[in-house]
Amino acid sequence: MAKFTAYLDGSGSPKDTSIVAVAGFLATAEQWIHFERNWRDACAAFGVSALHMRDYAHSRREFESWKADAIKRKRFLERLINIISTRVLNSFASAVVMTDYEAMCAAFPRFKMKPYALTACTCISKIQRWAERHNEAPSKIAYAFEGGDKDRGQLAQYARTYQKVNPIFLKKSESVGFQAADLLAYEYLKGNTRIYDCEIGTLTMADLRRPLRELEKIPNGVDADDWGIHDAKSMRFALGMDEMTYYHEA
Repeated sequence: MAKFTAYLDGSGSPKDTSIVAVAGFLATAEQWIHFERNWRDACAAFGVSALHMRDYAHSRREFESWKADAIKRKRFLERLINIISTRVLNSFASAVVMTDYEAMCAAFPRFKMKPYALTACTCISKIQRWAERHNEAPSKIAYAFEGGDKDRGQLAQYARTYQKVNPIFLKKSESVGFQAADLLAYEYLKGNTRIYDCEIGTLTMADLRRPLRELEKIPNGVDADDWGIHDAKSMRFALGMDEMTYYHEA
């Protein structure tokens, strides 16, 4: 039985966004039990059943009446982020810049890994490194992904073959952990979109959205190395193992 579970979710689409991201959180089974209770209580206190970032961001469905209520919107996210900060052990995030990814694929036609699988497997690698750093057995970690992505089959194949991991895929409604992962993945996509829309090096964390700044305070590795992005500068591929890649991230 797993001692830890990582809940991870994706944000963005290769066809529709300039960044694709996967992100989420790791905690013990007991922590997730407390997390779920706190999270559901928070949603109930604000009169909604769950956090769906697309609905929240665009004031749709349950959040329709919140459109002009900036204070309520701010307090809601603050409460949720506080719950995450209190109940999880670590955060993980990976993203890929689509223009750089497409250029890399053109240069290395043998590379077949889709953006979702690339970023998801990167998160798995980061979690495995976390286990090594904390002297925890990798077999004690369960990897749960929100099951809506069309490339989940490739993720499962690569994870099983090269990382010796059997990811599980669940509906978002099956765990509130996915709602937290959705929040981080969404904010990570937004933050990196802004960074790469500007000249690299001109923005700092202080220039990004407040939710991402607060989420960044949650443990995320040594010098934040459990967060990262695949771009033209950071991608380094060594082909030759059945189209699998070894890579480094910014």
